[in-house]
Amino acid sequence: MSRPKIPTINWKKELEVLDSYIRSKGGVIHIRTTEDSPSSAFCKALRSIMENASWEKQWITIQFDGDNSSTHYLNDMLDQLEISLKLEPIEVANTGFGIHVGNEISAEGNVEVSDVKISVNEGTNLRRERVQRIVNLIRQDADKIRLAIILFNTDSENTNKNELKNFKSWFLDHGLLDLVSAGFLLIGFSHRSSDTSNWLPEPDEVIDLPSTYDEMSEAHAKEDIANFLLSNGFAETIEEAVGKSMGIVASYPYPKDLHANFAGILARFSAWQ
Repeated sequence: MSRPKIPTINWKKELEVLDSYIRSKGGVIHIRTTEDSPSSAFCKALRSIMENASWEKQWITIQFDGDNSSTHYLNDMLDQLEISLKLEPIEVANTGFGIHVGNEISAEGNVEVSDVKISVNEGTNLRRERVQRIVNLIRQDADKIRLAIILFNTDSENTNKNELKNFKSWFLDHGLLDLVSAGFLLIGFSHRSSDTSNWLPEPDEVIDLPSTYDEMSEAHAKEDIANFLLSNGFAETIEEAVGKSMGIVASYPYPKDLHANFAGILARFSAWQ
C-alpha cells in the first residue's frame, strides 16, 4: 500500500533539481538543513511523490532514521531492506550456541538477577550473504524497480555514527553504489554544519533546504496552496483559493510552522464547510 499523498508546498526549485534523478538516473543527493528547515515534511512529500506518481519503474523507498529504534543499527537496516524487498529470512543452521544466566548459584533464599544485557553478533559471512542477496535482487530487477535509501536524522543524539560508517562499508561499498547506473538513489539529510565525509559518498547534488521564504518561494507557496485548496474542494473559485492561501502564509511565515500546522488548517476549513 502506498503512503498517503502529501502536498508539495514551496519546493519547486528543489524538486526541479531532483526531477532527473527521480525520473531516470540514480545518484547521491545531499540535502543540507538547519534546525528550522521543514526536513520531515520535505522527506515525506518526496517519498509520496516517488511512490504515488507514475514512473517507468516502481520506486521502493526506505528511510533509515537515527531516532527510529527499528532502523538504528546495521542489522535493523538489513531487516528493513529484506522486508521492503519481500525477501524471506535466510535459514541458519543450529550451531548449538547456548546462553546460560544465573546457573550454578548456591544461596539460601531468593536470588534476583537484574540488568543483564546479552548481545549475540551475527556472523560476518551471514551478513555478507544477506547484503549480497539484496544487491543481486536490485541488479536483477533493475528493469522493473528502483531503490531509494534515505538517511534521516543523521545529526540526532540518538544516531550512532559508527552504524552510519558500517552502513557505508557494508551496503554502499559492497555493491549498492555500483547500481547507481541502474537507478539506485541515496539521499542523505544532515545539518549544514555537519561533517558528512564519514557516511556519505561524494554527492552528485547538494541541496540547501531553506528555513525561510524569499520572494519567489513565498509566491510558490501561495500558488501551491491555492491549487491544493481548489483541487480538493476547500475553495470554490480561484479567487477564494488565492485569498485563503495568502491568509495561510501570512499566519505561518516560516515553512516549518506552515507544514506542521497544515493538516489542522484543513480540518478547520472542513468544519466551516
